[in-house]
Amino acid sequence: MNQTKVFLVSYLVVMTLFAFSGGNASADENTAPSDLYGSWELMKLESGGMSIRLTLIIKEGEVIASNTCAFEEYSVLAEVSSPAVITSEEIRVLSSNKVEREHSPGFLQCNASVQKGNMHYQLEDDKLVLTMAGNDETVELSRIHQ
Repeated sequence: MNQTKVFLVSYLVVMTLFAFSGGNASADENTAPSDLYGSWELMKLESGGMSIRLTLIIKEGEVIASNTCAFEEYSVLAEVSSPAVITSEEIRVLSSNKVEREHSPGFLQCNASVQKGNMHYQLEDDKLVLTMAGNDETVELSRIHQ
């Protein structure tokens, strides 16, 4: 798989993760469990000296998409954030944002994005299962222990 295809796949996966339907202002404002906060890995791909790590970082009042793209000894980090309302049942991302970073012009490009909208979640051991509002697609992320 060539470098352009791998990084395009990374961008598309992140876009899919955050492709929510519109926000819901009537969400239950209960406090989220403390074990929701932290870093969660969506995916890690490695092929031919290249690797991509897609992560979601959940903080109080903020969601961050953080992607690390590497080729041999070169590495690029693309991070983008959005304010968020996090309740006991859902994460409401309040704004859309995207970023592209590259090691040098045209070499080792890495993308990250977040989209405004809602997702419901369930915590299961060290797994976070997200269900996108409006389309019932789910993704499973694994806790990153640091």
